[in-house]
Amino acid sequence: MLNNNTRSHIGLATLIITLIIFLALNQKQETHTVGVNVGDIVKYRTHYEGVPHGEETSSYTIEYYTFIEVLDRHLNNITFKETLLDVNGAVKFEQVINGDPTKPHYTHPLFRVNDLFIPCGLTKGDLLPQTVVMCDEHDETKEFPWSQKINETVRRVYCGAWRAANRITWEQDVEGILSQGMFTMFRSKNDYYDQVTGVLLESHLNSTKKYFDFYGRTTHMYVSIYDYQLVETNLWS
Repeated sequence: MLNNNTRSHIGLATLIITLIIFLALNQKQETHTVGVNVGDIVKYRTHYEGVPHGEETSSYTIEYYTFIEVLDRHLNNITFKETLLDVNGAVKFEQVINGDPTKPHYTHPLFRVNDLFIPCGLTKGDLLPQTVVMCDEHDETKEFPWSQKINETVRRVYCGAWRAANRITWEQDVEGILSQGMFTMFRSKNDYYDQVTGVLLESHLNSTKKYFDFYGRTTHMYVSIYDYQLVETNLWS
């Protein structure tokens, strides 16, 4: 039998170990940092093809450019302007986005702050901050949390220079119930991020969504493919 003094020492030791683990985990998280600064720019050639929502079955393709310029940075919080350009260089859309890539975050299935930037200096096996995917299905919001990690670090050429690139791949298979039926969604993604700066170098996303009525009959399907390829930057070229 343990006396009260022994129990007290065991309890204290357990508390100290727990505190050390907690501080170690938080210290590791705090070492994450972004690798871009004010004035940094990246430009992507963007290719999209898919089948529209609804009953249509004809596919279509869109080619455009995505231009990103960092406007402000405070610690790891960055503000940047995203500009979409057509193939002739005409501006089609602009918006200013703010976020911290080192923190757990919410992201729309399309392209946003935490898809463009990850913490810099990561290596194989490192976990990224947990992501919660927001899926707006017929005015209903679903959340699907998951974590990603660096699969491997490889050397690839981007904008005329060899870069160490962190590769991240994942697959996501989701199903849910909606007010008017059910849906399934399968997505696969293959991304490369610059190890030194944390900026996106290349991205490939395939997504298939199917919608069913409550009898299990398919009402419509939405298939999409997104490809992003870095074509210009002042970070190293």
